[in-house]
Amino acid sequence: MTRFVRLTFIESGISATARLYDEDAPDVCAVMWAALEVPVEGAFTHAMASGEELMINLPEANRRFDPTSVPTQMATIHSRPGELLWAYLPPFYMEDFPTGLWDFIVVYGQASLASRETGPLICSRWARIEDGLPMFAAESARIYVEGQKLLRVERVP
Repeated sequence: MTRFVRLTFIESGISATARLYDEDAPDVCAVMWAALEVPVEGAFTHAMASGEELMINLPEANRRFDPTSVPTQMATIHSRPGELLWAYLPPFYMEDFPTGLWDFIVVYGQASLASRETGPLICSRWARIEDGLPMFAAESARIYVEGQKLLRVERVP
């Protein structure tokens, strides 16, 4: 069964649909699907150190799994436009995240995943936007100049 998620900017209504990489990253897809039992909704930040990428520290309501038990699958530091990524950084791994970072990432263009503090950031790829990327990317790019925007990520029934 092919599964999809929808990403929607709350204010503009611009959305895109991504297909999960269930066959290639089954464990990561399983936990991301579980996390999306409740839609992720929050202020996404532009991750300027990496390129054309948005990120959010996965909200508490979506933390429905033990992040230390999730293997890295489809590992990358050079993602493709439209990919959704996941990484977990434990407490105190980075100065700005003393309680850890549940890194939920949306790549909308060219990106080389990195942290200003630690260098390359290896992430798991778990989905890729198949519909709506050009308009979604244009709206995402506005975050670089305008600041955070509310984004909703939810399962497609």
